[in-house]
Amino acid sequence: MRILASIGLALTLLASSAAHAESEWYGWQIALADAASIGLMATGQEAPAVVGLVGWIVGGPIIHSAHEDFAAGGGDLVLRLGLPAAGTFIGLGTSHGCEECEGIPAGAGVGLLAGAVAAMALDYGLLSTHERVSVAPMRGGGVLLLAGRF
Repeated sequence: MRILASIGLALTLLASSAAHAESEWYGWQIALADAASIGLMATGQEAPAVVGLVGWIVGGPIIHSAHEDFAAGGGDLVLRLGLPAAGTFIGLGTSHGCEECEGIPAGAGVGLLAGAVAAMALDYGLLSTHERVSVAPMRGGGVLLLAGRF
């Protein structure tokens, strides 16, 4: 019943109005948040770097949620956690064992950076766009169907 009512409402609106979709890209907002977060991480001080890392991880998902695109927010969080981690493990696999090396092996660092860049690129390119549907009534009026589930 609910599906039929939805279909009826959609068909009635289409028949009685001119609907068109506008695409809105808000990736620039996420890019600004990322730039601020990366700037904090680049200070070399522990406290600002931690704040920057947390901001980089959750900034994009928060902005997606502010645009009421919760699926993109969840997908962005998965990308921002998953791709750098995957890049790090792939980089570790390509690094040759060095018993005497200190710090992070170069391959792991490159993989981490590549994963982070890939996450940002996918976020800006694929997740940061949503369509808004505008409905303008046409001459002659229309009918609005309402249905409920009892």
